[in-house]
Amino acid sequence: MTSMLVHGGTIYDGLGNPPVANDGIHVSEERIAAVGLTDVNLAELVQDSEVRKIDATGKWIMPGLIDGHCHLTFGHPDWGPAAPDGDTAKVELCSLRAVENSKKVLSSGVTGVSVPGGAWFADVAARDASKLGVFQGPRIFAGGRFISTYGTIADPFPTYVGDAAHGIGVITNTKDEMITEVRLQAKNGVDLIKVGDSPWGDEQMISLEELQAITDEAHRRNKCVTIHARGAGSTKIAAQAGVDWIMHADYAREDELAVVAERNIPIMPTLAALEVIALDGLAAGIPVGIVDKIKHNLDCAIKMVELTNEYGITLLCGTDTGNSPIMEYGCYHALELDLLMKYGGYKPEMAIKAATSDNALSIGLLGKTGAIAKGYLADFLVLERDPAQKFADIHEPDNLLHIVKGGRLVERCLE
Repeated sequence: MTSMLVHGGTIYDGLGNPPVANDGIHVSEERIAAVGLTDVNLAELVQDSEVRKIDATGKWIMPGLIDGHCHLTFGHPDWGPAAPDGDTAKVELCSLRAVENSKKVLSSGVTGVSVPGGAWFADVAARDASKLGVFQGPRIFAGGRFISTYGTIADPFPTYVGDAAHGIGVITNTKDEMITEVRLQAKNGVDLIKVGDSPWGDEQMISLEELQAITDEAHRRNKCVTIHARGAGSTKIAAQAGVDWIMHADYAREDELAVVAERNIPIMPTLAALEVIALDGLAAGIPVGIVDKIKHNLDCAIKMVELTNEYGITLLCGTDTGNSPIMEYGCYHALELDLLMKYGGYKPEMAIKAATSDNALSIGLLGKTGAIAKGYLADFLVLERDPAQKFADIHEPDNLLHIVKGGRLVERCLE
């Protein structure tokens, strides 16, 4: 049995409440046994030599971050001739990459990630290895290859190149093919089915009937479904089909968002990747045409986020970390909270909620993690500074004092 006491400091509970003084957090095994202890209970735990103590006096405590959009196997970082940047040809190296990237993510204060698509079933392997204790990683909710039609985000190559088994998408152009692929991925242990629409949202490349077939089959097999849907049309049909959450929705406006709100479907904007590439993309060597397109989509996404407030739509936090070399692991996972405040007018405690207790949906643990509350999984951070000053600073080593996942201190893997 493991037992831990965190005393002193200030708590953001992850449920949207303002910060409060910490009267003691008691962790037993992997869960939070109590928040707010009597003087007698606190004294007993302090005196118990079997209880691990963390003195958080003057510090800040919040739930571990959950990144709902983090790719682990897209071929980053560059491992030289054996596995150059962007290469996903070798399943064994993809699996090792996923493990190494997972360690960096956890070491930055991210205790849970949803992986909406990758090469092979490497993310499933990393998830299982982490659960088995082979390495210390975040809670991983693993997707397989994007289910795609011709020309979608996961099908950028000419026909003569073919549909490589190591690609990040599998081409399906009929409902029967789509249903078969859902069944294949479910057989191989995915948690999440990812559907790919057009790269930028300029076209709608999947129909409502097709997406409905995918969603129905996935839900019948107890799998979640999400979709890369930057365009307004695909955002609307995603809500109509009943996906579990929608990614991006850059171009969605009043008519589409009304449907999203009616169906109570969350949106995960992934503003961080747009912001980082818009600001730093040219310096990183990203072509000007791509950067200009990103800037346009960022402007559209900001307008969409503003409108979601009017419709009461829940926003979740994902960063698209790993989608390109510029989105480095362990660097930008907390930036999304700053951007929800900047563009969405969120208060700090509501931004934290979006990245923790609300975001637990994206890792299949809604109501079970993402909050500092009795009965929740003990996934939390102890910080030197108030995170609301600048959420992106959560990842700074001098600020991130302790990471606790499942009631155990994380051995940080810092380069």
